[in-house]
Formats: sequence, C-alpha cells, structure tokens
Amino acid sequence: MAYVSVRQELSADNPYFSFAQYTKLRFGTAAGKCSIDTGFGCVHQRTRGGCSYCNIASFTPAYVAPTLSVDEQWTRGTAPGHYPRYYAYFQLGTNTGPDAPISRFIEPLLQKNNIAGIMIGTRPDCLDDATLHYLSVRGRDIELWLEMGMQSANNRILDGVNRGHTFEDFARMAHRIDHAGNILLSAHVVFGLPGETETEMLSGVEALSHLPVSGVKFHHLAVTEGTKLAEQYRISPFPLFDETSYASIVARALALLPPPVVVARLMGDSHEKYLIAPRWKKEKQGVLAMIRAACAEQGLWQGKQYRV
Repeated sequence: MAYVSVRQELSADNPYFSFAQYTKLRFGTAAGKCSIDTGFGCVHQRTRGGCSYCNIASFTPAYVAPTLSVDEQWTRGTAPGHYPRYYAYFQLGTNTGPDAPISRFIEPLLQKNNIAGIMIGTRPDCLDDATLHYLSVRGRDIELWLEMGMQSANNRILDGVNRGHTFEDFARMAHRIDHAGNILLSAHVVFGLPGETETEMLSGVEALSHLPVSGVKFHHLAVTEGTKLAEQYRISPFPLFDETSYASIVARALALLPPPVVVARLMGDSHEKYLIAPRWKKEKQGVLAMIRAACAEQGLWQGKQYRV
C-alpha cells in the first residue's frame, strides 16, 4: 500500500490529514500548485462525448493558457511567490493518453529549483505500460502523483454520467500503478451524482479505502453551463447537496478513510459565470468550517471507522 511517508495525528478537533499539513511535514513549509495545460484536452470527450457533468472551462485557472509553453506557464503560475515550492499540476484533460507524450512536458520542469513534485490527471483507460514505466522511473527522483477519477464505485451511476469505465477498471489500474512503484495515486470522488443514494456514496468510499490510494479529493456535484447534465437539469431538476447535508456526508466519508491518506480536496470549485446549481450561501472557507464542525458534532475524524 503506497501511503505517503509522513503522518499527522488526527482527532475530532483536527479531523483530516490535509494536503497543507502533508506538505508542511514533507518540506517543512506549505507548497502550492501551478496548473499547466498541455493542450491535449480530454480523449474521452473527443472520442465518446465526455462525462455529462464536465466542462473543463468551468474550473480552469485564469492564468492558464495552452498557447504558452510549459516554461511560460510555470513562470506565470508561480510568479505570485506565495510558496517557496510548487507542484507542476497537469490538471486539465487527460495527459497520459496515446497522443499525449507527457515526458516532453515533464522533463523541462525537473530542473526548476522551486519544484516540489509533479501531479498528472488521468483516467483508468489512459495509462499504458510504457507510460507507467516512464513515470515510475521519474518517481525515483521527484515526488510524482497521478490523479485518477473514480467518482463513484457504482457502475450504474458511472454509466449514467458516461464516465466510460467501471469501478473494476479503476481498481485494476490502481493496483497496476501501485505495482509500478514510485507513484502516488490520488482518487477523485463526486458526491451527488444523479440517482446515487448517500448509502451508496459511502459504500463507494469504503471500497476505495481498501485500494492502494495515497490521496483523495472529494467534490460536490455542480451543474455547469455547457454540459449534458445542465440540459438534463433544466428539463428535470434532480436533488443536489446543500451546505449542511454535504458537510455531514463528508464527515462520514472521512471516518471511512485510512488515516495516512492525504485529503487534498473537500469540495469542488466552479467559476461563477458557469455555475447553475447548487448556489450555496457560504463561500468555500465557510463550507470547510461546516465540515470541521460536522466532524466535531458527530465525533468523527479520518480513520475512526476505517476497517482493514
């Protein structure tokens, strides 16, 4: 099981092992992320229509421009200097597909003196043996994360949003990544996908907890402009989480995770101009405070209900 090398004491007052806590323990100070767009886009969208809820533009940072070189994007993204180190975050689209020579983009960054590591977004059906081998070799010298969407462990739900893979596909690839070595895997989970009950959502987190995963990112489902989901929502609105119910399910989900797993995200972000629903009253920091309060009220923290 590929957990990170550092640990954090957890309790109802400190209920999850955050990414900020991890980087402070790992480097002695917090580290930031610099998003880089390779311009490859999403192979799933090009070939099979894409996930019904996804509009890449709705979460692309303002400073990202695929017309710029990787070096120019790195300079622009790290220029504010908020952190002494940054992860190069290949967040947008699928960056490990057959038409995406990711090595061409990684190699120039390895010489940066302010680089903390590499993070690469991928899918269970977009990693071949040659790419895994390359990433494993590179992972010997620099911290390397793959971010892979599970979203749900329920195949009926995955099919309903046109994910294009099953939970079993995700699990098999997680084991392949673990077997390759020197790669940390972070899984994405979406709460609120149409038709999925809270019981099913939490069962999915429990299933995930037994896979070789080093990190997790929780997202609440957001309906955004330019998606098939938006069309469905306008015709027949389906229930979405409000802040209170979302804070509650995240608290319960955290309790199911192994304590060493890094919780890199607790909620999604969508640009205001694209967001249709839900329209929460609280800003992000307010929702995060509600999640911590829900943990305290329920006496829960990461790992409390984890079963080996």
